[in-house]
Amino acid sequence: MGQKENKMQAELAKNKEKIIALQQRNKELERQLTEVINTEIIGLVRSSKMTLAELKKYLESQDRKKATHTKALSEPNTASDYEEGDEG
Repeated sequence: MGQKENKMQAELAKNKEKIIALQQRNKELERQLTEVINTEIIGLVRSSKMTLAELKKYLESQDRKKATHTKALSEPNTASDYEEGDEG
């Protein structure tokens, strides 16, 4: 093997090690971020003074509102929604 080839293989190995280390660090950061977000959510829920049943009912109502709104936005306008000569 030539010197240039050895140097390139060494650099490649070093880069692979760095990539592995960075991937591990990213996994740890993602875990920590999830933990922080979950802690914030728990704090907000507790400060609302809602029971679990009330919270569940509220979240379900928000899901229904979102689904209805999304469906309305995705439906095409009908002829009755637009009058001839109406520019908007």
